[in-house]
Amino acid sequence: MTERFAKGGSFNWTMGEDANFTIRNMQQPSTIFNTALGMPHPDWHLQPGHWFNGTAVHHNAGVQNRYFYLLSMGGTQLGRWVQGVGVDIAANVSYYSLTNLTGSAETYPLAREHAVAAARILYGRCSYVENQVCRAWSACNIGPYCEPCEIITPCWIYGCGNAQTPMMGIEDLNNRTSKIDIYPNPATDVLNIKFTDLTHFELENGKFNIIILDMLGRTQLSKTLSNNDLENGLSISQLTSGVYSIFISNNSGFSQTIKFIKQ
Repeated sequence: MTERFAKGGSFNWTMGEDANFTIRNMQQPSTIFNTALGMPHPDWHLQPGHWFNGTAVHHNAGVQNRYFYLLSMGGTQLGRWVQGVGVDIAANVSYYSLTNLTGSAETYPLAREHAVAAARILYGRCSYVENQVCRAWSACNIGPYCEPCEIITPCWIYGCGNAQTPMMGIEDLNNRTSKIDIYPNPATDVLNIKFTDLTHFELENGKFNIIILDMLGRTQLSKTLSNNDLENGLSISQLTSGVYSIFISNNSGFSQTIKFIKQ
């Protein structure tokens, strides 16, 4: 991405060739031989004869390089097909994940989970981008290969990562027209919820299931409230700062999910 920026959009997938010493090939890491370890760089996680079980972690970086290439440009590996989302979107997902979610003890399974969470935050749960992030990691032998999200499988229910808390309300994907306004956003202590397209009966007599999920799909708050209960706003003071999704549904089949930021 640095080369692409510096050269006005012109770039390739190798690193170091301008210094006459190519040290990485992100498109096909295994084409570069590590003479110190006596093996090629790995194209996928735990690849026999390529994966180094030791402290030379930079050698194994080829896996994430290959993932980024597949997510950007598409391709097939280990019999798993990925349709690329383009370099810009792949960079957005990676940058968000690396700067906001990645920890000092990151593993490749965690890197997948955090990339999926980043795709969900930026582009929506069960989105095309999230699907391709899952597939690109799976093509690198990390995590399950997800079918399109219209096919409801545990992969989507559980966030297509390693999350153990089921993601709620997949049916809300059919509710494309917004029926809820939430404000302020970002919010500090109280989140106001205004229903814009519900019947008088639903508002006066219905109960609303409120679930707030963090960016890894874990439930942080769950309540059943009436519209009258919500008139004074929903307290979110107990939440730590970050990005959340609020899922709201009722017994009449209405459901909607909206992202918000807690300051």
